[in-house]
Amino acid sequence: MMKSATSRMLLLIITLLCISNRVVSGVIIPYETMDELHTTMGQLVKLSEAILIGTVAKAEDKSAGDTWVECSVEDVILGSEMPEQVMLKMKGKPGPAIHEPQTALVFVPTALIHEDVMRTSSWDYRAEGLSDHTSNQVRLLFPSRTIILLTRENKDEYRSIITNYIHYLREPAVDTPASYFWFLHGLLETSDSRIQQDARADMIHLCRSLNADKLQEILDTDQPMDADIRDYADGIADWKRRGSPTKFRFPIPSDRQVQEWLLDLGSGDPSRANMALLELSETGEWLYRNVSVWRDAVADVLTDTNSARRLMAADLLINVRDLRAVPVLIEGLNSPEVGQRSACWDHLVKVLRPPVRYDPKAPEDTRKDMLNKFKSWHQQYHEALKNR
Repeated sequence: MMKSATSRMLLLIITLLCISNRVVSGVIIPYETMDELHTTMGQLVKLSEAILIGTVAKAEDKSAGDTWVECSVEDVILGSEMPEQVMLKMKGKPGPAIHEPQTALVFVPTALIHEDVMRTSSWDYRAEGLSDHTSNQVRLLFPSRTIILLTRENKDEYRSIITNYIHYLREPAVDTPASYFWFLHGLLETSDSRIQQDARADMIHLCRSLNADKLQEILDTDQPMDADIRDYADGIADWKRRGSPTKFRFPIPSDRQVQEWLLDLGSGDPSRANMALLELSETGEWLYRNVSVWRDAVADVLTDTNSARRLMAADLLINVRDLRAVPVLIEGLNSPEVGQRSACWDHLVKVLRPPVRYDPKAPEDTRKDMLNKFKSWHQQYHEALKNR
């Protein structure tokens, strides 16, 4: 449904939203946030060449944008033998406050997460064999997620949890997704917010990876199950029974999640509204099967003062043929960006089928003349268009 126009529109709008809402934090060590990619401890276990517990002996900026952390290795949870002292190199990214002599859990991933995030979301993904570490210098690709500061109270808990992740995800002979599901479900009861969030995301990854029959086996057990996870697993199982690909990429949100997004749209908080629009746009088939649930709340965003949010809302609405999006799409034809003009025009042509011509790539004076003719046509016939 209008996929080429939608993809161009989303790419441009997401870029605009990211630029207009960049926040600089006052943290100490550079890192690259991976929150948008939803990378979890489960995925890091699959990708990591080594996982260790160490004591931070020194943390300092070596040069502009580069930071080195000297770490005494206490224990290696995964991987071959490590030197007693390692230097963790973090290049050019802002990050969490690390001081000596803090204890930290350190993941050493061998691959770029943004290249591997989808395949590591699959239950049946198995990481390659580990290579030997001989150097005392280790480059951390994503320190914001690969360094977890520990306390004396939670060190054993984290070690136990990571050991269980390794048991399920790194042992080739293990093929017990139901056991892995209930291990993750148990983590929802922990007090650590990161463990809870990662466990929930890893359960969603697992549900996406399993076929409908295996998911149904989990749903049919008598154990109490988190209501949102049950709703999600039910939706995924139903989607797959109707013939969707096994590697299902679009989330099916729970009612609670949707209500939170709709509240965020009207919250007046730009960051929350941006994220709610992006989350809705990523729900795929759910979006088209539940139009009545979200349409009016998204239509309210058409009057937002931010043009990127207006266009995102219009993009969602026009894909379900809601003509309230048309004035914003016409506005987009005045954009200085040819990609945005093209996406808006593609939408308008497919929905309105106007008899007048508009060329998004034409010189400005020519475009202005064509746009005036289109606006005149639309003003004359817009009431009749509603009844098509």
